[in-house]
Amino acid sequence: RELVTYAETSTSANYDVDLVVGSTAAILQRNIAGGSVTHVSMDMCNLLQIKTIPSCADVVTHLKNLIGAVQKCELDTILSVHKICDAVYKYLDLFLVSDIQATTSVIDELKTLCCIWTEKTFVCPNMVAINWALDGPYLFKVPSILITRKRFITFLGIQLHFTINDALQALHKMSNDFGNEPISNECQEVIDHIIPLLNKCETENINQTVILPDEKYVMCDASQLAFNDTPWCQADEDTRYLHSTIPRPLALKLGVKTIRSL
Repeated sequence: RELVTYAETSTSANYDVDLVVGSTAAILQRNIAGGSVTHVSMDMCNLLQIKTIPSCADVVTHLKNLIGAVQKCELDTILSVHKICDAVYKYLDLFLVSDIQATTSVIDELKTLCCIWTEKTFVCPNMVAINWALDGPYLFKVPSILITRKRFITFLGIQLHFTINDALQALHKMSNDFGNEPISNECQEVIDHIIPLLNKCETENINQTVILPDEKYVMCDASQLAFNDTPWCQADEDTRYLHSTIPRPLALKLGVKTIRSL
């Protein structure tokens, strides 16, 4: 089915209704551009079960269909995805005020669904934070089409800052994705932004294995790395050194050994 069709244009509507549904059911465009009006009566619409106003369930299903189809999209359709998501987020933000009881039960599943469009892909709400500077990978700032939708942001549980565990999990994902290969430049930038977050952590709050980059930006278990605190000595080829972007106090806190301690 087409991802976008047209629905009734209402002068009282505060959202672009033509973009929020289309893949879910037939929606009749009663007011047509140029001022003409369709001759299909409301009685006929009711008889044929054709809607003229989308329901929240229609909008959510439409968004889910879009998420499923976006992997097959050509590059020139990205703008359409952006426009649809902008309209859907606006719709859902408005309905969280006008119909809170009925709406929340319908859109609860969005809290765990990769429903946030980042201009490149869809990600889950727990991968997004308001006070984050980067558009990924792994950790994303709130996109511009969502940042003003305060009610929807709150409903999804989008956090103000990423937690220590969020940062550590992102490092684990990098390790899983790149294996024994150096991580990408984008990932290196993410690590640069993660370091200040890790500096604030207490060791007792870390309940998982810590993964950090070695001197070649290959991800590795922190316990297998060494901090080079004797740079005047010749490097040991059998020792795997921590990358220089990680400061000594943080390295020690995260379980990295020093050369002097070995």
